[in-house]
Amino acid sequence: MAILRVHLMQNWFGYSDPAMEESLYETTICVSLLGWDPTQAQAGSNAGLFTTIDLFSRSEEVVVERISMRKIREVLRLKFDAGLSVRKIATSLRISSGSAGNYLHRFNACGLTWPTQLSDAELERCLFPPAPTVPSDQRPMPD
Repeated sequence: MAILRVHLMQNWFGYSDPAMEESLYETTICVSLLGWDPTQAQAGSNAGLFTTIDLFSRSEEVVVERISMRKIREVLRLKFDAGLSVRKIATSLRISSGSAGNYLHRFNACGLTWPTQLSDAELERCLFPPAPTVPSDQRPMPD
């Protein structure tokens, strides 16, 4: 929960990581919103809050779910029919600009044209082809 609160406070105040950590030590409202005791670590030390959060967030595996084909089609429609930029598409659909650009790149790599007559299943197979299978005797041995 602390990570989410830090993220929201960073967006609200527009702070970078070092500025946010510094404000946590100096601003009472930040400390009370976060519910964190600043006496446990010193600013700039390796035991600081952001080091703890960074280690915690790296220890968990992140599972990313693909957005629906309806939304992917909407990305394509906004790009090719409305002529919007990737950033405007991402903002209007509430997805990252990296995701929107990735879907457009995959569509162009398939060599398809818009509007496409493919069904959702066919478009998904084209945009997200299965990974090639490598025989077990050709796989490199782990260290």
